[in-house]
Formats: sequence, C-alpha cells, structure tokens
Amino acid sequence: MDIPSLIIIAYFFLTLLVSFLCRRRNTELQRLLVAPQQLGLVLTVPLIFSGLFGGSTITGTVASAFAGGVSSAWYLLGTAVGCLLFLLLVFRFYRAVAVVKHSGSIPDAFAYRFDERTRVLMVLVIVITNSIALSTIPLSTAAIISKITGLSSDAAGWLCCIVLIVMALLSGLKGVAAMNMIHTFFMFLGLVVMLVPSLRSAGGFAGLSAALPESYFSFGSGGFWSVAAVLLGAVLAIMTSPLAFMSVVSSTKPKIAKNALRICAVLILPFAACLVLIGMCCRVIVPEGSANAVLFDVAQSFNPACYVLIGMSVLAATFSTAPASLLSIITTLNNDIYCKLRKNASQREQKIFVNAGVVVWTVIWIMIGKNAASILGQLTGATQIKSVASVILLISLYWKRVDRNSGFYSLLTGSVVAMGWHLAGNPFGIQPLWPSLAISLVLLVILTLLASAPVSESSQAVDAIFKEYDTLPAEKK
Repeated sequence: MDIPSLIIIAYFFLTLLVSFLCRRRNTELQRLLVAPQQLGLVLTVPLIFSGLFGGSTITGTVASAFAGGVSSAWYLLGTAVGCLLFLLLVFRFYRAVAVVKHSGSIPDAFAYRFDERTRVLMVLVIVITNSIALSTIPLSTAAIISKITGLSSDAAGWLCCIVLIVMALLSGLKGVAAMNMIHTFFMFLGLVVMLVPSLRSAGGFAGLSAALPESYFSFGSGGFWSVAAVLLGAVLAIMTSPLAFMSVVSSTKPKIAKNALRICAVLILPFAACLVLIGMCCRVIVPEGSANAVLFDVAQSFNPACYVLIGMSVLAATFSTAPASLLSIITTLNNDIYCKLRKNASQREQKIFVNAGVVVWTVIWIMIGKNAASILGQLTGATQIKSVASVILLISLYWKRVDRNSGFYSLLTGSVVAMGWHLAGNPFGIQPLWPSLAISLVLLVILTLLASAPVSESSQAVDAIFKEYDTLPAEKK
C-alpha cells in the first residue's frame, strides 16, 4: 500500500477515534443529539461552517466553475448572506421558542407558529432536503477514494457510507463539532496548496483572462433567472437550516451563536474564491477533462503532496458535513415523529430507533445518489425545496393575519411543486424555486385574506412567547 493510501486511512482512524472519545464522555441521548447549551465559539464556528459545506460543495463548485466560471460562486455567496439575514430575521423567533418552550427542532418551532400538521410537514421537508444533500457523497467523495486506493467507485462509495455510519453512531453533535475543528483546517489547507500550483500552471490571472471566454468572468452567465434562483434559494435555505438552528440551541450563550454566524459569513468569501479559481484554472490546464473528476486529475499531475492534501480537504469536508446532516435527520425523526407517536418511549427504545435509523437512512440515500448527474445541481435543488418553508415562515412572522390553514396549505403545495419540479429535472430550464414560490405565495395570500381574524390565534400564541422571552435576563437572549 502506498503512502497516500496510508495517510487517508490514518485520517479515517483519527476521526473515528475522536468520535469514540466524545461518545464516552456523554451517553445521554438528547445531549448527544442536540448538545443543549454546551458549545462555545471555538466549537460553534466549525460546526456551522464545516457542516454547511461538504465534499460535494468542494467538488461541485470546482466542477461548476470548470464548466461556467465565476457564476458558480452564487450558491456560496448566497449562503454567506443567508447567515447574516438569519440573525436579522429569524434568530429571535428561534431563540424565543427554544428558551421559553424548550423547542429542540425547526419543525417544533413551526408547530408553535402554525400547528401540528405543519410540524409533520416540516419534518418531511427537512428530512428529504438533508437526505438529498447526503446523497451527493458517491459523486463527491468516492472518486478521490477510488483514485488513491485503487478501489472501484462503487466500493469507495460504500466505504464512505460505512465510515459515515460509524462516525454518526459514535460521536453525537458535540463530537461532530470537535472533529470539525480539524476538518476545517484541512479544508482550507488543501485548497490553498491546490490553488498555488494551479494558478502558476494556468499562467496566473493574466493567463486565465487570455485563455477563457468572457462569459467565464460574468456572474450572470447562467442566465438571470437561474442565477437569481440559486442565490435566493441559498439565502432562504439558511432560515430553515437545522445547523443554524442548532447553533441557537446548542451555544452556551446567544451572543456566541450570533458571532459564530458572522464569522462563518466572512470565512465563506475566501473559501468561495479558492474553489472558483481552482475550477477555472483546471479549465485552462485540461480543457477536455471531466468536470466531476478534473480536481483530482489536475492535483495528481502536480505532485503527491498536493494530491493527498486536496483529497484530505474533500474528505474533511465530507466527514464534517455528512455526520451533522445525518444527525439532524435522525434527531428530527426521533424527536418529532417517533417520540410523538410513542410518548413514553424509553431511552433504550429511542437509542435503538436512532441507531437503526442512521444505518437504514444512510444506505438508502447513498444508493439514490449514485445515479445523480450533477453534484451542485443536487445541492441547489435541495436548498430551493426548503426555500418555500423559509418564505412562508418569514411572511407569517410579520403578517399576523396568516393562520394555521393558510400556512399549512401553502407550504404543502409549494413543497410538492418544488420537489416534483426538481425530480423532473427542471422542465424548460426553470429552477424549482420559481414555480413553487409562485403557487405557494398566491395560495398564501388568498387564504390569509379570507381569514376572518386580523390577527390569527397562532400569531397571538407567538406574541405571548415573545412577551415572556422579553422579560428574561439579557444573557439568555
């Protein structure tokens, strides 16, 4: 076995060891899944940043930049803007329901603004969209494992699946946050090491400008409506991001969660710049290369150190995001479905459900992801499905006439349209965001105007939560 393979294997064992040690320190189920008020700034920042951007983001953005240039940055830039808008628009609501009502999930928070039907619907939305992101592992990570170890792409994909399951079962949220500190370092290290020789081989910025068509330097090259959908979808998806919500619940102080989101927004900018520049350089170096494999092909042509480090960067990103996404899925299913149906479920019964759910859910969605054609397309599709829920929540927090029925039926209709449109492959070249928003917003407005009360009963319930929250000491806000 060669040195690169040994390094990758050692990295796997190191992360699994950290997972095991974190598990030994905390065995109570909810503290493992949610880590309520346990995370300081040092853990919260890598939890959010590394959790938002997995290996699929690295390989997908590079592939998109290879094919189209700087317009591939919109997904990342939209996420940065979303982190800041999260603080302005929904942080207070999530914090209030978490502190006053001990809410532990986004579906639970939606239940307080609307009703139980909407809570169940949000469970489905979050589980499906996070699972779509989870399904990108075969395309994003199996390629590098296959090239380094010589395994087939299928075998490499299943190896990733096994490691992901073990990490999720051994660590818990605080363990994932601790591991993400290491993952974040290797993510940036690999990208910087890859960027320097890439720019040199492409002739620097002058070489890029001379070799690539003008469209590669236009942020609107994908078409206005497609770009707007990707940007707006990424911004809105953060409003219902389980990771952003976890930062509200899990941080030791609300100030820490706010600062963590601000820092993440800043870190995204150099991260996006590195990925886009690497993709454009790869286009100059190997213009006929395969978009999904070009990152590893070019890295391999430089030197073994660069190849190993970019591989570790992708692996670090994957195994920082995937366990967190998987935990958010299983936490949602356990807390919002299983425990609601089986109200007296013991800790042992819940652990059995969680452990079995991790295995079954991972296997199912890894198999689905093997047939995905576009990594970034999967990610942007997932964000746009969640965007409908974000828009309805934002409107309901400021338009108090919105009631339970208008919220539920508009969310149901919009989510079904967005999912169907995504699965249909974006008919007519239209992103799922536009038809789903158009239909859901029209329905929301009509049903809300037909409501008899100027201030709905569910809105009054939220106002009561805010009133109680405002009386709390400043350090809890």
